[in-house]
Amino acid sequence: AEILHAYGVSLGNDFAAKSVHLLFGLLTSFSLYALAKGLPGFPALWPALLWLTVPCVSHQMGLANNDLALTAFLTGAYLALFRWRGSKKEEYRWLVVAGLLSGFAMGVKYLAVFAVAIQLLLISAWSLSSAEGTKRLPAVWLAFLFPLAVSSGVWYARSFLDTGNPFYPYLTS
Repeated sequence: AEILHAYGVSLGNDFAAKSVHLLFGLLTSFSLYALAKGLPGFPALWPALLWLTVPCVSHQMGLANNDLALTAFLTGAYLALFRWRGSKKEEYRWLVVAGLLSGFAMGVKYLAVFAVAIQLLLISAWSLSSAEGTKRLPAVWLAFLFPLAVSSGVWYARSFLDTGNPFYPYLTS
């Protein structure tokens, strides 16, 4: 997210950098709409509109911070997980998307690791609930964890090269 903001700033004005965050807020709203659309008898537009009317969200959408980027990536990851659950379990493309988005979220803030832990629990529970779940679990984890490691690993490697610690400013002596 910081790279996108830096690109916006390099264009010579703050508006471009702030627009990136505005887009993350809108993407979150669209993801909430898509999540709620899967609920029978539930007005899908409500969560999306409610999200946009929360004062701290509308305020953050005008700033160049990374909080809404984290939210957009995690909401998109949960949307992909629910799409995977509703599809044929042999299709792993939604798990790959969820892994990529969760990895991007982990690259934005370390707090995303807690959401990823919840996602792994959901993936495991949903996989084990099927008849051949125990056999498929390693493939399911790999479909989620490999893209997660690639997309987050880039940022941890960059942090390691810059500071000597992939988790800087944490775990310093």
